[in-house]
Amino acid sequence: MANEPWSTPAFRQFLVESVQGAVLADFPVAVLRTAIADAVGAQSRVVRLSSGTAAKQAARHPDIDPGDYANIQRILDGDELFRDGDRWVTGFVEVEGRLWRAVVKATRHSSEIYAVSLHRANKRNLRSAQRRLERLSGHSGV
Repeated sequence: MANEPWSTPAFRQFLVESVQGAVLADFPVAVLRTAIADAVGAQSRVVRLSSGTAAKQAARHPDIDPGDYANIQRILDGDELFRDGDRWVTGFVEVEGRLWRAVVKATRHSSEIYAVSLHRANKRNLRSAQRRLERLSGHSGV
């Protein structure tokens, strides 16, 4: 994304307030390629992070910094993307020797798409996805 939302003071404040229990408007964190959005039936290409998910992330993965959310876009731009059911996409990317996994999902009515999880992964997680999920990396459309 051109504006790199994860590097702004507004995003940092969103994360802080989410952890404090505030219910805030969702924050855009990435953009899906058209072909990937089409593969899961998403009408929007903007990937949003809810305050509830931000709070959950902080509790389960306290080692993740605001800048690490840039990995969602890196993952969605990469080649290790997999469909997990009708509305879910799981992806992986290696950054500075560390493997990351992100999961995004289209809402039930497919009007929006949300980041559900971002965390460090391992090679076993990637191999499992490669074995059991449908690869989407052939969808290189913009």
